[in-house]
Amino acid sequence: MTVFAKNEPLTDAELDHLGQFLRNYKRGKAMNIEELDGFFSALIAGPEIVMPSEYLPELFGSETPETHAFNTLAEANEILALLMRHWNDIAGTLSKGEVYLPLLF
Repeated sequence: MTVFAKNEPLTDAELDHLGQFLRNYKRGKAMNIEELDGFFSALIAGPEIVMPSEYLPELFGSETPETHAFNTLAEANEILALLMRHWNDIAGTLSKGEVYLPLLF
């Protein structure tokens, strides 16, 4: 699955896949899709740039980054690419002055 080359909203299947990963991560300690969406929106709309190294531990429900969060390098690349695509979709929408509608399931 090549997701780095895409710069478009996540598909329903990709959102489901990301949501499933987050639900299974550390027995539910990670944010769910709706929380992730709101969290990203707030960080992007805020006055300062926030680096992934700062927000990923919050996203995954840990004070420190987990070195064993992913089963494989391929899984890490896939999940991080989906997260970055979602971030870029929100950022792109807001930078155009358009209204970003939150994800609600």
